[in-house]
Amino acid sequence: MSDGEETLTGLTISEAARRIRNGDLSPVDLTMAVLECIGRTEPLIHAYVSLCGPARRAVKTGFGVSPVDVPLLGGSLPGAVFTQTLGLPSFLVPHANADERNHAPNENISLDRFFAGIRTAAALFAYLAESDQTRAEPTI
Repeated sequence: MSDGEETLTGLTISEAARRIRNGDLSPVDLTMAVLECIGRTEPLIHAYVSLCGPARRAVKTGFGVSPVDVPLLGGSLPGAVFTQTLGLPSFLVPHANADERNHAPNENISLDRFFAGIRTAAALFAYLAESDQTRAEPTI
């Protein structure tokens, strides 16, 4: 990893936004540095998971736009209980708004996103039932 890449991937969102607004940083350069970092670490941590066909369709149905695959986000969920202990497939489709302020006094979710999440879950169950991919392995 170059010093420049390490510097870029270590920026806070606020600092990156300030540098992009000031013209000191190209969004393309920042994106490329992050993608290179992901590409280098992915074989070690397996954090990049793509949605299977039914899940991709469900997100498009629920939100009206195609999903964007991103590395897994931080958090503590009991996913290992399902996948490792019970041997069941598990997935997470985040649907919160960007300014949700997790666990802060003013944590929030917009009603539009809440209802889109409900539509997504309903569509996912319907698509899984019609495709019989309930035991499909995730694409890694």
